[in-house]
Amino acid sequence: MTGERMPRRPVHPGPKLGLWASSVAMLKDSRTWTTLAYFVLMLPLGIAYFVIAVAGLSVGLACIIAPAVGILEATDLLHAHLTFEPAWLGAALPLGVLCCFGVLILTTLMHSARAIGRAHARMAKRLLVTPG
Repeated sequence: MTGERMPRRPVHPGPKLGLWASSVAMLKDSRTWTTLAYFVLMLPLGIAYFVIAVAGLSVGLACIIAPAVGILEATDLLHAHLTFEPAWLGAALPLGVLCCFGVLILTTLMHSARAIGRAHARMAKRLLVTPG
């Protein structure tokens, strides 16, 4: 999906060791520490990815739907009063411009998601696959 090749990690070869010896060998291995660093980085990165996706989608779709809701409110076809925008925003921007702004937000969001995915794949390859 991102164009980044992820070769398989080699399995730890070697004879069976005792519990203490295998624990010490695992702590000395750099792959253990880079894997832990990747997992620690995933919590804040996952939260950031989620916030960017939800905020971008909600703002972009609200801006795209606002003209339709505005027309329905103006013609009184919409019996409930819905407000998708602050009053100052409706006065400052015509609804067509708001719709174009929403399309621009969604387009930017999709390109950003692609760039973030590629950067994350490079980071994952560096921390999980490439020998350190």
